[in-house]
Amino acid sequence: MITILGAGLSGMSAAHNLKGRYLLLEKEKTVGGLCRSVVVDGHTTDIGGGHILYTNDEYVKKLYARLLGKNMLWHERKSYIFMNNIYVEYPFEVNLYGLPKNIIEECIRGVEERDTGKKRAYKNFHEWINQTFGKGVAKHYMVPYNTKIWRYDLKKMSIDWIADRVPAPKIEDMKKGAEKPVGKKFGGNAYFHYPKKGGIQALADALSNKLNISFDSEAKEIKANKLRVIYERKGERTSLKAERIFSSLPLPELIKIIDDVPGRVERAARKLVYNSIICLALAIERPKVSDKHWIYYPEKDIVFNRIIISSNLSPDMAPKNESSIIVENTYPKDKKIDFEKRKEKLLEDLEKTDIVRKGDKVRVLKMSNSMYAYVVYDLNYRKNVKIIHEFLNEIGIIPIGRFGKWEYLNMDKAILDGKESVEKVKL
Repeated sequence: MITILGAGLSGMSAAHNLKGRYLLLEKEKTVGGLCRSVVVDGHTTDIGGGHILYTNDEYVKKLYARLLGKNMLWHERKSYIFMNNIYVEYPFEVNLYGLPKNIIEECIRGVEERDTGKKRAYKNFHEWINQTFGKGVAKHYMVPYNTKIWRYDLKKMSIDWIADRVPAPKIEDMKKGAEKPVGKKFGGNAYFHYPKKGGIQALADALSNKLNISFDSEAKEIKANKLRVIYERKGERTSLKAERIFSSLPLPELIKIIDDVPGRVERAARKLVYNSIICLALAIERPKVSDKHWIYYPEKDIVFNRIIISSNLSPDMAPKNESSIIVENTYPKDKKIDFEKRKEKLLEDLEKTDIVRKGDKVRVLKMSNSMYAYVVYDLNYRKNVKIIHEFLNEIGIIPIGRFGKWEYLNMDKAILDGKESVEKVKL
């Protein structure tokens, strides 16, 4: 029997594509992993942060359509950056209109002064930002925002995850966007879908249909030499012999439960870098608090890095005459957080934006904390991940998904990874 650990998108995708017998173990009572939603006081909120549906892959497009059908809304992206007390449309570098003249000039001059000679090898993420976007865009947006979301020294990050994802801005587009609003959309998520009902959980639930899932089932130990999984369900331990294991568990957690792990693998797992995220879901007793879908906050005097206006993703996310938002705040791994004080700080800083107005009645719906939010590509990323993956493959464990592969995979890529990982393995 094949064993799958974790009923997130990649784990369920793997299950869908397995032809033989399998058992999918999920420690929670519901599927979805980071892509889960809950209903509180009439509001539907995604507890792992903001999620939207977009892809260029035809398989995933057809899958979304089959799973959600009419339960899917289409959107033209409305995302902005809040800085200097104004809104700058995303992406920043081609939407400079409205910013102070000196900032516009500095951003354009920075792009003009870039070294556009032969392709160079960048030492780190910080250097890549400055060379790709110019010193002005780096200074005013890219460096402060990325420092805030990653909570890691950008000079100690590699560019393995982004070098081919973000195109360099064109001078012509920048100048047009500095003179007036251009109306042109840039980026892969310029148009996206979102479930009409059920939040992002609707996708996870649809994907789980007819799958063999054991809930409340947490893998406690893996015997490497016999590939046996010992899991606990409702207080009882069960031993399961596995032909292969597909694991979407975070690599540091997976290595902890495998017996007889070589020292070099344990050391590599301890060195993996990631960050965590707090998501504060709020109800505001006022309809349409904004016309935007989400907003980025690069400035230091605001602790959170993004707000998602959930009720703009679907009107069914909030009761009539109310709005719902999610405030996202990343923090470094292993940092001890006083969550009550952080909640107070998030609410306090929310008043510095125009999302909440004086006199608004705001209710806290839910405060969630996800230990694993983003994989951080430090300068030793490639070496450490390779050591761990080689060991896992030797003993018959195939890592899948964002935290199994330890890659910054979006939802569509996580689904594809589960599918493609099964197809690559001879079962």
